[in-house]
Amino acid sequence: MNEAYLNLIRESIRKNWGKVQPFRKLPKNHFNCYMFAVCSTVPTEILVDDNTLQSMVCENGSYFGSIGRFSGTQYRNAKELKQALINDLDVLGIKAEETSEDYLPSILDRKTILIAFYSNYISGMFKKHEQFHFLRYIPHKGEWMGKEGFPGGFQNLGHGTKIGTVNVINQNRIGIFKLQLK
Repeated sequence: MNEAYLNLIRESIRKNWGKVQPFRKLPKNHFNCYMFAVCSTVPTEILVDDNTLQSMVCENGSYFGSIGRFSGTQYRNAKELKQALINDLDVLGIKAEETSEDYLPSILDRKTILIAFYSNYISGMFKKHEQFHFLRYIPHKGEWMGKEGFPGGFQNLGHGTKIGTVNVINQNRIGIFKLQLK
């Protein structure tokens, strides 16, 4: 793990926490749904000459965002996968607490962010086949938003969309989390 680069991500998270910048002005070719969910705009991957991804954070990887990578947490089931995410967020300087879809996003303050975590993970699956996706609730717009990976665009799920009605192709919702800076 490139500690200096990880510090840049932490700084970006702190600087952008709770802000919703005009999305058309963000460099969407630089970051993925994970970083969008935690408010970081630091580039995490780049396209190299042979048109493949290269991680800016991890020395030996094309894609930095495997769950458990930041914290070094291994998992063998869905409960441990949730804990791996919580441990990763802790490394990024974020306190995470699982909540339910009944949590009222309208009562969020500027210090709290609500995210939904999806994955195709099943016990025994090869890591290379795992996928995940994150959505973030934007309180002042009353909508869930995401980012379509790297280098995809932004997903606006529409005002008033209930998280229970959101489907992510070939993935299940693993959990909903309240996040706060530590």
